[in-house]
Amino acid sequence: MVKSNKLSLLKFNMGALMASICFGLVLLTLAGCGASLSSRNNLADKITAGDVLKRQVLYAEPFYVTAYMSGATSQNIGRVYIEGDGLAWVSKTRPSLNPTPIDPYALRLAEVDGTSNVDRVYLARPCQYSGWDQGDLCPMKYWTTHRYAPEVVNAYKKLLNDLKLKRGWDEVELIGYSGGATLALLVAHGRDDISSIRSVAGNLDIDAHSRLHKVDLMPHSLNPANYAATLSVIPQNHFVGAADPIVPSVVAQSYKSQMQDTRCVRVEVLNGLTHGKGWIEIWPRLLKRPYPC
Repeated sequence: MVKSNKLSLLKFNMGALMASICFGLVLLTLAGCGASLSSRNNLADKITAGDVLKRQVLYAEPFYVTAYMSGATSQNIGRVYIEGDGLAWVSKTRPSLNPTPIDPYALRLAEVDGTSNVDRVYLARPCQYSGWDQGDLCPMKYWTTHRYAPEVVNAYKKLLNDLKLKRGWDEVELIGYSGGATLALLVAHGRDDISSIRSVAGNLDIDAHSRLHKVDLMPHSLNPANYAATLSVIPQNHFVGAADPIVPSVVAQSYKSQMQDTRCVRVEVLNGLTHGKGWIEIWPRLLKRPYPC
């Protein structure tokens, strides 16, 4: 009887241990390689704690988009930073459960931007920090296959229209980090109020990028390279890290090669910089780079 009780207790303890391990693995998966969703949210607020940029949630159907911006502004130039893809994938073939960035790099770029005569606004991407308006979890396709889908681009164009109206902007400068540069170019297409575009480690040609990494193309997403000819009239500075294996310079050059007239577009490769290292320290200096036209 005692032996039976000990065996039952052992089975119970092993079951509890396995349950704890399984629960812990679930938490790690939800956390995205050790960074919990709450810690990712807290980090974004911490980055801007000493700045005028404060968190707001904007709406552009069907997405709620997290933004960081100041209160009232008297500037007539809006400078909009668009975040990268964030924690979109945990491996080459496995999407994450939530794309909120472990480290919001575009927000860090916005935070060190000390330009006095512009109104800085940071926009996260769909499903990062915020959700969408259907009452369920934000669909995974919006940080995988559909992350540059027409409905995403249209939502951000609407956000830009609303920001211009409410904040009194006459013109807009767009800055995108990594996949945020893809979206910035797509948003700029067809508009006449974009005065300039800058990108950091930007994926400017999603097809070239997919072929480079031997992954599936994204037929449900728009590719900025397909609109390069019309975008070429906008002054652009695209900064690429020479040591960046994720988005090397060939991707930006592929985008530029689609243009007949490249006078307004510069691709600058900087030594010693990777995809997510070294940019923050030199960003104020890069902001002062003149445009080629």
